[in-house]
Amino acid sequence: MARKTTADALFEIAKTLPWWLSLSLAAVFFFGAPIIIDTLWPVQPSTTENATAYIFYFSLLMVVQYIFPFALVMGCIASLLEKARASRLLKNVRVRGQVGTMARSSAFNPVTWRDFERIAAAYFREQGFRVYETKSGPDGGIDLELYKDSELYVVQCKHWKTQQVPVQKVRELYGVMAAMDAVGGFFVASGEFTKEALRFARDKNIILLNGDDILKRVDSEVQPQAAPSKHSILCPACNSEMVIRTATRGVNAGRQFYGCSRYPQCKGIVNITD
Repeated sequence: MARKTTADALFEIAKTLPWWLSLSLAAVFFFGAPIIIDTLWPVQPSTTENATAYIFYFSLLMVVQYIFPFALVMGCIASLLEKARASRLLKNVRVRGQVGTMARSSAFNPVTWRDFERIAAAYFREQGFRVYETKSGPDGGIDLELYKDSELYVVQCKHWKTQQVPVQKVRELYGVMAAMDAVGGFFVASGEFTKEALRFARDKNIILLNGDDILKRVDSEVQPQAAPSKHSILCPACNSEMVIRTATRGVNAGRQFYGCSRYPQCKGIVNITD
């Protein structure tokens, strides 16, 4: 395997950074490198020895001023294209799943395991998380790391078209959460979970999401004027429909409550009384 260069490392780093930070670092390298190198190492090619040193100095300047910014800009572009692709994949499965029960159940069938992880990443970006893909490979452990307010959440994805996710897989996620000091975890599956898995996750700060959960958002986008069900709980702040969530931190960690479906735009909550 070929060794990664510094430019390769910068390219990979830029893919994980916000676009504005990658472009800012590129500008620092491009405009700052000549000033810094001239200050630390002023060379005049007056002799043969100095001429040799000047060639080395010029080569170093070219790398720092041009190659490093180029790697950062390319990494930034690659990141934006990857996010756009993931958003498009998420939109496509939602469109496939918006007509009838059969369409919803088969919406993920054409999707590869890698694209399923991209769809999950796009879904969590919609929820306001900063998302880092671990590239662990199929069944290779944690697939995504999420950050919100400096807190870490871990995500495992399973694109199983027929098999239900057993409790053992959810237990493994819980162990990783403890090892990584994560405040919560998500298990995303295109199919369903066993009853044992659902029971285990109930009080472990783990949220289980199936294919229907990923598809739900399209319902409000396609039918924004539809009246809410008479059994729906409405948000006291914006009058939108509320969904059941589980607290992941604080004294109420593990307890369920009604949260606004427009979160994080709206943070209205209603406590569930026992």
